[in-house]
Amino acid sequence: STGRPTPPRAALFDRRSHYEAEKREHDRGSRRRGAEPTASPERPVAERVLVDDITIEALGPILQDNPNGLLVARDELSGWFDFDRYSGGKGGGEVGRWLSCYGAGPLTVDRKLSGTFYVPAAAVSITGTIQPKVLARVIGSKHIDNGLLQRFILAAPPRRMKEIPSGDVDFATVEAVRSMFATLATIRPADDGSPFVLDLEPEAAAEWRTFYEEHAAAQFNATGPAGEMLSKAEAWAARLALVLHMIRQAGSEPTLGHRIDADSIARGIGLARWAAREWERVLAGMDRGSIEHDDRRLVGFIESRGGIATPRDVQRGLRGYRVPGAAEAALQRLTKSGRAEWSPQATGGRPADAVKLK
Repeated sequence: STGRPTPPRAALFDRRSHYEAEKREHDRGSRRRGAEPTASPERPVAERVLVDDITIEALGPILQDNPNGLLVARDELSGWFDFDRYSGGKGGGEVGRWLSCYGAGPLTVDRKLSGTFYVPAAAVSITGTIQPKVLARVIGSKHIDNGLLQRFILAAPPRRMKEIPSGDVDFATVEAVRSMFATLATIRPADDGSPFVLDLEPEAAAEWRTFYEEHAAAQFNATGPAGEMLSKAEAWAARLALVLHMIRQAGSEPTLGHRIDADSIARGIGLARWAAREWERVLAGMDRGSIEHDDRRLVGFIESRGGIATPRDVQRGLRGYRVPGAAEAALQRLTKSGRAEWSPQATGGRPADAVKLK
């Protein structure tokens, strides 16, 4: 022995090897004639917080073992946006399932070898970095039309000259942060997967009502992707306020327990407002060439069909528009740009919505 602690992965491998040996012995004993039934050995579970290069199919069993949720952290997000890598060009289905993770909805994964995995609340967050030009290329128009980009908080801080950090973090601060994360890690969802509900104290409720009314007016007056993003920014305010409340409570800052105070709400609203402004700034600064390329591709497809196409035609005929609603959103954008107009087409039954190029 070297006297060093066993690395977590090695320790898990040792436990799995021991479990598999016990399981084989248990199964052999159960098949013996007259053997008394015994409990099967308990399968070891790997506790995970971070994952990197992962597909929806691989996510299911990991989430089942980690109901608190996961963070997908990528140094380079462009690879994550390549949904066609493992799907034979049918990445639209995987995009749709990632979209459902935004609301921590239920997730069912069917795998050929290991069966079906059901997760009642697939709580997954995604973070990473990407260059602005690469973002424009991988997003194109399809991931704006399907609402994927609107679910991300975008931030592009201005460039600054690097500076040598001044001073170290003191021991007490390091231990306080360690203790805070340890406390947060103990929080578990209810056994049935249902969330806990935290109420707002009166001043916080008043603060939220004012924000809600102001934000509703801003969203009503916004159009296009910015309007769709603002519909998500309302949830950002609530989510960030909840995160801040939990951090303050885990950090032993005086709070109201299971009632969120006005301080946390105000901070969450401030962060959400900043994030919405930053999102619009990043979108405005993106290279529009890739988005325009996607639009030309869409127009070319419609031209190949005689200048008329329905959302169903686009969804079936063009890769990248298989997520429900993406094709209709793309055609809607064409009509708003003045390049096409809605023209209902006779189908022998109820007329189908279609666009006709001008």
